[in-house]
Amino acid sequence: MNTQNIGDLIKQLAANSEEVYSLPCKVVFIDSDNLAELEPLNGDPNLLAVRLIAGASETPLLITPVIGSAVIATFLSRNTAFISLYSEIESVKIRGGDFGGLIKIEEAVSKFNRLENKVNDLITKFNTHTHIYAPGPLPPVPTSPTVTPEVPIVPTTLKSDLENTNVKHG
Repeated sequence: MNTQNIGDLIKQLAANSEEVYSLPCKVVFIDSDNLAELEPLNGDPNLLAVRLIAGASETPLLITPVIGSAVIATFLSRNTAFISLYSEIESVKIRGGDFGGLIKIEEAVSKFNRLENKVNDLITKFNTHTHIYAPGPLPPVPTSPTVTPEVPIVPTTLKSDLENTNVKHG
């Protein structure tokens, strides 16, 4: 795989006065080197080795289109193209994807709130419970435990506490 970066290719285009152009295509195949084979919608021969990422990187932004979906192939030179627009996306990996998938914020906040409410209920029970003390023939006497009361979780988690509004998914 050619590891030349997109910036270098753009500089070459400017120096050679080559025209940058785009072509609507259908995704035929994607290989393990993050290169795609595309079928131009105008009937031209298939495009081979169309780039999904700019160059060699341990932490690229990798957008993988759905096989059979429409994309726009943009040419940096007669022999070098990349996918610039997507109609359907199979997956997105940001910086390699080592941290796993993005969270579903509404579901995460709901789960956190249920846990926080359960903990607060247990704290209330702990802070208000009494023991029955029966030292002898006298009637039993309720006594409070000799511990420091726990403080409830306040406030509970809000969506805005967790959400990065600059990255959306769905």
